[in-house]
Parts: sequence; C-alpha cells; structure tokens
Amino acid sequence: PLPSVLPKFFNVEPAPLLGGSGTESAMQPAFEEVFAGAANRIAVTMFSSNVGRIIAIAKAAKKVGRHVAVVGRSLKSMIDAADKCGYLEDCPPLLGDKEASDIKGSKMVYLVAGSQGEPRSALARIARDDHSFIELGQGDLACFSARAIPGNEKKINEVINNLVSRGVRILTANDAPIHVSGHAYADDIKALLSWTKPE
Repeated sequence: PLPSVLPKFFNVEPAPLLGGSGTESAMQPAFEEVFAGAANRIAVTMFSSNVGRIIAIAKAAKKVGRHVAVVGRSLKSMIDAADKCGYLEDCPPLLGDKEASDIKGSKMVYLVAGSQGEPRSALARIARDDHSFIELGQGDLACFSARAIPGNEKKINEVINNLVSRGVRILTANDAPIHVSGHAYADDIKALLSWTKPE
C-alpha cells in the first residue's frame, strides 16, 4: 500500500511532512531499551552509510553491557572511512565478525549489512545459515533499523521469512522507535533556511 502522505494522483506534488525528522542520538535510549529486554543475540541492520546510527547503537550496547561486532563489507568500509576522518572518536570499540564468534551470544549486538534484502549481503547469508562466523536462531532478535526502498519489499520479505523460519524475532520501526528518516521534514528545512539565510 502507498504511504498515507502521498497524494491520490502522482502528478500532484506531495505536501512536505510536518515537524522534524528526529535525530540519530535521540534513538539511543530506544536501542538501550530494546537491547536490555533481549535475552539472546541481537542483529541490527541499517544503511551502511549511516555513521550516526552506528555510533548510537554502539553506545546503547555498551550501556547495557553488550559488545558490538560489524558484519558485512559495506559496513566495514564505511566504518574505516569514518574512523580515518575522525568521526568515531567517542564511539565504543567495534569488533570484527571473527572476534565476535568467540563471545557469548547474549553479550553481542551484530551490526549487519543488508537492510534492503540484497541476496549476497551479510544479513541474507545469515538468514540462509550461510555465513562463516555468525548465526541467528531460536529466540534471537533481528532489528530492521531502516525503511524499505520502494521496489525492495520482495527481497526484504524473503530475508525476513528466512529469519522467522529459524525462530528469529523481527523488530521494525513500526514496532519501536529504532529508525528516523534521513530525509528532511518541513521544520528541518525551515531550520536550515534560518541558519543559512539564502538570498
């Protein structure tokens, strides 16, 4: 179904969303609550380019006594670039997937690439039980901290179905405040214009 914010006819310009889109740091308490309430392994999938989300998740995990491991090439590449640019100075340590395999699952949060259901992504391989180091199963939790890009729904649902068939619980932004949009809402645009004061 189409989102309710879209007009009935596509040739009509949609009105901007009101309010603000929310901030990455404001989600940390929500992740803390989710992580504290989970007994077993937790996987969080998101857009790999969202460095702010990575930091919020890492801080939330540390607060509840969990380690964070990075799973997937795109996430690792983005984190390496962010580290070189100095954006991860206040981010808790991030482990690799090999290191994480030696730590008790109930102490782990896995940051996993593949939020859009890419068949060769780390999350899709974990869902198929085809990953070299990481597995998810009965009683574990997979958090989808991203909205589906239109057209990717079928691939995402296939990954979710594979996870559910293994006994993994699924949490999305419809269930908990674990995602904010990267697209500006009306108040965000107003704030930007007030700061930049364009002619």
